[in-house]
Amino acid sequence: MNKPLILVVEDDPSVRNLITITLKTNDYRYVVAPNGSTAIMETTSHNPEIILLDLGLPDMDGVQVIQTVRSWSNVPIIVISARSEDNDKIKALDAGAASVDLEEKELKHMDITIASLHIPCMKPGTREENTEAYLNVMKNPYVTIIGHPDDGRYQVDYRALVQGAKEYGKILELNNHSLEPSCFRRDARENDLEMLKLCMEYQVPVVMDSDAHFDAAIGEFQMARGLLEEISFPEELVLNHSVEMLKKYVNKRF
Repeated sequence: MNKPLILVVEDDPSVRNLITITLKTNDYRYVVAPNGSTAIMETTSHNPEIILLDLGLPDMDGVQVIQTVRSWSNVPIIVISARSEDNDKIKALDAGAASVDLEEKELKHMDITIASLHIPCMKPGTREENTEAYLNVMKNPYVTIIGHPDDGRYQVDYRALVQGAKEYGKILELNNHSLEPSCFRRDARENDLEMLKLCMEYQVPVVMDSDAHFDAAIGEFQMARGLLEEISFPEELVLNHSVEMLKKYVNKRF
């Protein structure tokens, strides 16, 4: 199976060569663009499946490239930039970037860091690949919570997921929005039930999250709470029940 075609947008030849050598070594197909105008042209002509984008380009700001590409394409755009200003990264995300690499100095100041799999950022792989992705991100000491691992579009080995959360001290999210009938995530109820029963077996904590997509749904846990009650899930494993319990897992500066 062919790996995705990646467009590398980077004006620094040494950095660009480092990226392309890494891609070539791992059998990825790629095209390169040294500036913004070429990046837009290559996106139009080659239709890449992923764009790796530097924000500091010689002819235009990388945010402008994102805005232009987003006017006709939903291709995942991953920002790789030496810029350290948070405002630049926020602008890139607002413009439609799927991911912005955060350095350790930024991650360690986060109160809570949630890692999730999203279609615009990462295409679903095999059950083994999706599980490996979760387990690898759990190794990051700054990641606190694994978000909506119930999305059936990303098939997962839930026993391995729960065991990983136990080993690395991570929290698994019970996402209320996933359980709504209108939600686009697949098979959430069945997947949550399997995950929760394994959490009971391995004594792994979960956190209820409304994942509100509009203000009136903030703090809405009705469906998640109902699922917990249905299987008599232990209250002591639900971090929402105690502020002190939650503090043990999240912001270490409290």
